[in-house]
Amino acid sequence: MKRITALLLVLLMLLSVTGCKQESEVPALTDAQAEQILSSLLPLSNQLMQVCYGKGLDYVKPDSVLEYDGVQYEPVKEGQLYSSISAIRADMAKVFTKSYQKELAVTMFEGYEMPDQTTEEGQELLDEIILPRYREQEGVLQIDIKYKSFDLTDFPTHVGAKVVKGNATRVTVQLSYEKDGSDTTRVTLRLENGVWLLDGPSY
Repeated sequence: MKRITALLLVLLMLLSVTGCKQESEVPALTDAQAEQILSSLLPLSNQLMQVCYGKGLDYVKPDSVLEYDGVQYEPVKEGQLYSSISAIRADMAKVFTKSYQKELAVTMFEGYEMPDQTTEEGQELLDEIILPRYREQEGVLQIDIKYKSFDLTDFPTHVGAKVVKGNATRVTVQLSYEKDGSDTTRVTLRLENGVWLLDGPSY
């Protein structure tokens, strides 16, 4: 009995120490520091969000649009923000962590194949291949004009940034939207190779 009691006391002490360690964890950035970092990251990040998930790059209008739900690639117009996938990737590397760059790249440039699925009745479903929003053919950047984009009309602003939680390498910041200060969102900053970058979307 004494042995069990002693073990329980040791366990409680360990839990107490662990809890204190977690409670004492302090975000590496102050509100002012987070706002300063975001002031340099958000303009380009918001631009990329619009290119990737919003209206996308403008394209040469085709003679006809396919009626069925599928993909239809058309050339991106000259004079747009980007004329190649490598240029988009280069800007992504300036503001996003490597893990989020990879996530964006799969959806935007690489595509993916859905894993095998089976219904509750045991019926096998056909494999589905998701094609990327952008591709290049013979050096020409093309966009899938039937991609179901988000209606991104406003973006969060860095003014009034508030650090919600964090540690030495990861910080969550609450922001207000430009057009409506009552709406807020949270973005994540992660320290990567000595530089703070966004570890997720900024819309």
